Amino acid sequence: MIYERSDLMGTFLQGCQVLATLLIVCVGYLQLKRLKDEVSQRNERERNAATITACERLEIDPIMYKLQKEVWEKTNDGTDYSNPDQIRFQALGILNYLEGLAIGVAQEAYSEQIVRDQCGDFMFKAVEAWIKGESGQLNDRSWTSSKPAIAQEQEYEFLVKLYNKWFSKKDSPHKG
Repeated sequence: MIYERSDLMGTFLQGCQVLATLLIVCVGYLQLKRLKDEVSQRNERERNAATITACERLEIDPIMYKLQKEVWEKTNDGTDYSNPDQIRFQALGILNYLEGLAIGVAQEAYSEQIVRDQCGDFMFKAVEAWIKGESGQLNDRSWTSSKPAIAQEQEYEFLVKLYNKWFSKKDSPHKG
């Protein structure tokens, strides 16, 4: 009898150890999951902040501001891009920056939705006027452009891919 009780007691203790181990594993899993969620949320906040900073640079960076101001002045307030040589340097600087944003989106370093919300109109007009050499309209403001354009599509692969994704001709609110 004593032998049977000690076997029963041993089995009971082993069962308790198994349950305790399972409990520890479950608690550990939940803690790791929570930590992963917190890290993901922090990374997403940092990514969004970096995206906003990069987009704001188009407006607040002195060099970008100067380039845009020169384009604005040389194109009759952004309406006449028919002489691309007069703004080639400035436009290429701006296109290079927009390509950098598009690369950041492709690499998921920047939030695509924030870039579209903040810079979509700017990217649309830049690609239309300076890469495609097409006249167009945006927010009740029209512009004229001419071919050959300032840049070629293959020079700005990521920017053009983003443009094509966002502004398909059939469903784009930007197209007339």
